Amino acid sequence: MLENEKIKNIRTQLGLTQQEMADCIGVSKQYLSKVEKGHTDLSKEKIVKLCSNYNVSLDWLLLDKGEIFLSDPDDEFSGEVLAKEVEDVFKFDVAVKLYSLFVNEAFYMIKKQYPQAQVDNIVEAARQLFDVDSSFYESIDKFQMDLNEFKNKGRKYILFKERILIAYNRVCKDKEFENKLNEQKRC
Repeated sequence: MLENEKIKNIRTQLGLTQQEMADCIGVSKQYLSKVEKGHTDLSKEKIVKLCSNYNVSLDWLLLDKGEIFLSDPDDEFSGEVLAKEVEDVFKFDVAVKLYSLFVNEAFYMIKKQYPQAQVDNIVEAARQLFDVDSSFYESIDKFQMDLNEFKNKGRKYILFKERILIAYNRVCKDKEFENKLNEQKRC
């Protein structure tokens, strides 16, 4: 079930009108209608408000884990912990988008330089480079800034091209070395 469908499901299970839920989480009825139709998303603050006001499991809403409603609101997360978990989910989402851009750009650059390149080697090179780069991302703002910069192919783009080609060559050499070791073991 998609997030927008889940939000509508919550509202209907609680027997609320769109206006009642909208008022409770601080949006207009029209905005909530757009959310339920999948035309827009709720902000992380509104998701936290929805979950804490209606005792909804954040894990269920965002990750499809567990039950829709928490058993006892006092036994579960405080608003601060819930907000932190929502931020972590959004941070992960931005990181996945950035990784996707890494892979797409790596594929384009490596295939241009090495037309016979294997996809698994390209993905591994992108993963290794992303692991190195992402260790410096300390906040969602930095992720978002780098995602936008990467999309706009700013000053780091040329450096990325050099680094991804080096990473690809390293992956190929590592796999070549591994294959030689496996051949020696067979003999």
